[in-house]
Amino acid sequence: MLDRVLAYVQSVLRGETKGDPVIGRYLMDTLGSSVGMGEEVNGFNGSLQDTIMFSYLSSLARSQAEVSARLALITSSS
Repeated sequence: MLDRVLAYVQSVLRGETKGDPVIGRYLMDTLGSSVGMGEEVNGFNGSLQDTIMFSYLSSLARSQAEVSARLALITSSS
């Protein structure tokens, strides 16, 4: 479902599809509902920044775990 929504939004942004205000409002309401009422734009931006930071930190932790595993293999084979 997320892939379909992303494809639709990208299509609208590229100008290939005419945006539907009803769908846009539904997406904003759905995505903004996790932030709370009354702080739609600022809350959505803050939530998006939190999501991006979480993604970055998880990627960083994954990379460090992979480096650690590779170093352990190198030191054990020596």
